[in-house]
Amino acid sequence: MATAKTLNEKHLKLRGNIFWYVRRVPKKLIPLYGKDKLEKTLNTSDIRLARILRDEINNEMEKFKYDTNAFNRRLFENSLEEMSNYKRPTEGRPNQSYIDFPLSSADLRAMGHEQEANALDVLEGRIERQDMHPLTLKESAELIITRKDKSVTEATKQKYLKSAEKFSAFMRTSPDNLSLKLLDRVSVHKYVQYMEDQVTFPLK
Repeated sequence: MATAKTLNEKHLKLRGNIFWYVRRVPKKLIPLYGKDKLEKTLNTSDIRLARILRDEINNEMEKFKYDTNAFNRRLFENSLEEMSNYKRPTEGRPNQSYIDFPLSSADLRAMGHEQEANALDVLEGRIERQDMHPLTLKESAELIITRKDKSVTEATKQKYLKSAEKFSAFMRTSPDNLSLKLLDRVSVHKYVQYMEDQVTFPLK
């Protein structure tokens, strides 16, 4: 039976006087981490700080497990970084380069490697990087909460998330799917007008 102490130090391993994060990577996340076991130094000998850093990594893993958009975005970013290693200077054109990769983006897609294909398309200039996996409204709300964590109450944090849910419902989607890129001034204005109407003429 696991004790409170072992649970409190789960995934932590002391090597010398430095704590490491050691954990089996969930099968779904292996393409993201490129390995089935994650071993990462936390660069601290303080057990309290190690637990905080451990929890941050755990939370990130949980997000990637259940948030498809976040998973695909990280896989795309990893692919972009990896494929940048295939960049070569164009002979006779010092300010230009090309990607010396053996497969085309069409080949990669046919093999089921969608994010790798997207990364290649970005590097070869066929699509813009900012068009790939923009933040969703829910992620934006969560970022605000994280940044304001020490200065706002739990009730206020819930209000941020509830506001995101209400606006998404007005847009007939969910906070997980509503990309910030799709928001414009007209949509926001219509929502504000809608909320004002609800206050003046509440639905029964």
